[in-house]
Amino acid sequence: MSTASVPTGPTAAHPASAERAFWAIFNRAGNPMLVTNSERRYVTVNETALAFLGRTREELLAMRIDDITAPEELEGLPGTWDAFLQSGTLNGSWEIVDGNGHHLRVDYNATANVLPGRHLSIFVVTPTDKGAASTVADRAPLVVTNAPRRTGNALSPRERQVLQLLAEGLTSGQLAEALGISEETVKTHVTNAKRKLGAHTRAQAIALALRDGDLAFGS
Repeated sequence: MSTASVPTGPTAAHPASAERAFWAIFNRAGNPMLVTNSERRYVTVNETALAFLGRTREELLAMRIDDITAPEELEGLPGTWDAFLQSGTLNGSWEIVDGNGHHLRVDYNATANVLPGRHLSIFVVTPTDKGAASTVADRAPLVVTNAPRRTGNALSPRERQVLQLLAEGLTSGQLAEALGISEETVKTHVTNAKRKLGAHTRAQAIALALRDGDLAFGS
């Protein structure tokens, strides 16, 4: 079975510098990040995702989202996916099965077309015991939102820096220490960035900033 390749050439919407920055951050991110095509097939994943899912790169690149989705989630997946592609973003809670057969509940954000025809998912793990499947009552609702690309209201340099460090896996406390600011100031920058990006969560803010080319390697 052949697997789709990751686009590497520049496009009008994604100049080469922005695309290089996307992959640089993707590869060193502390959050599990996975990229799929429009057929829900994985085309690339970062090392954090491989470790979290307990699978090799070769295994995941031969799989679709359906293959790691818990059976009780499968029925609604096609409709949810179609709505996601039309709206542009999706966030909520999702139950997956890792390479050892453990059921894991994750909070996630998905953003469509971070690169042309490529869709990014970022996992934020809910602290539950491995192997303990969540109940329906534990599930957060799926939220499908329309997040168009911004034409104004640009992020400040500090807001971009904060989002980049969050993408790389730093906690608010670590970030505050690294930048010499308080955790409250970190939270203020995150809140302002989320507002400008139209994001509901930190993961969604990171995904939208990556999509829009706001984050850059080494900034």
